[in-house]
Amino acid sequence: MSVTHYNSTSDWVSPMTDAIGGGRARRLLRTKDAAHSLSMSPWNLRQLVSRREIAYISSGDHTSAWRFDIRDLDRWIETHRIAPRT
Repeated sequence: MSVTHYNSTSDWVSPMTDAIGGGRARRLLRTKDAAHSLSMSPWNLRQLVSRREIAYISSGDHTSAWRFDIRDLDRWIETHRIAPRT
């Protein structure tokens, strides 16, 4: 899996770019990929879901059917960001 990086215009580029869609970033990520993008384990991500601390999309009864919108992941990151002291 590639590393998350920024392109020349400073827009976020998904680690899943080019995985599907010929260079177009995927909007929905599987649990494993979403956890990777948040630098946490899939288990920790599932714990956040069980406590309703992060949004997800369910397409079935099993956790393998969960999908995470990259915009929700970005929102979660921003709400948990600790700003430096000034």
